[in-house]
Amino acid sequence: MRSIKKYLLVSFGFVVLSAPTASADIYRIHAANLEAYQAAINAAEEEIKALLVRKHHTMDSKELQLLLADIVKKDAEVKKIYEDYRKERVHMKSRHPEEGDESERKYTQLKPRTIEQIATEIGIDGKLDKIKKKIRQKYGEVGLSEVEKKRLEREKIKAQEEDKPKVDPRRVILRK
Repeated sequence: MRSIKKYLLVSFGFVVLSAPTASADIYRIHAANLEAYQAAINAAEEEIKALLVRKHHTMDSKELQLLLADIVKKDAEVKKIYEDYRKERVHMKSRHPEEGDESERKYTQLKPRTIEQIATEIGIDGKLDKIKKKIRQKYGEVGLSEVEKKRLEREKIKAQEEDKPKVDPRRVILRK
């Protein structure tokens, strides 16, 4: 009888003492899952880049349609992986706050990128578009023809009119 009690006491002590290491092992599994998600995201984005390069070099319309369908599928796949990554990250923060405290101070956030953002990274067209956008932001609309300037002015005016609240001109608004 005493030996059974000692055995139960020793085994209970072993379970209690080994619990923190089990929690640490679970945390390591979650950390490995996060790294796997990051690797899968990077690999999928590289595949999207390769498909975009092939899309720029193809002239066949059927092949172009297939490439576009593949790009859309890969993009959906990347978004699903991002969602899984976010869920795993939230789980780690909420269920294992005592573990990995040093990683929480880095504040790295992984956000899904659109196909357009990935496309701008490849090829000279994307780089030129990015440079053109920066120049227009800094210096305005320089070097445009008169027709283009008038069109841009009309678009700006139309956008401002759409932003204004529509109020009946016969209505009187009194303010204190």
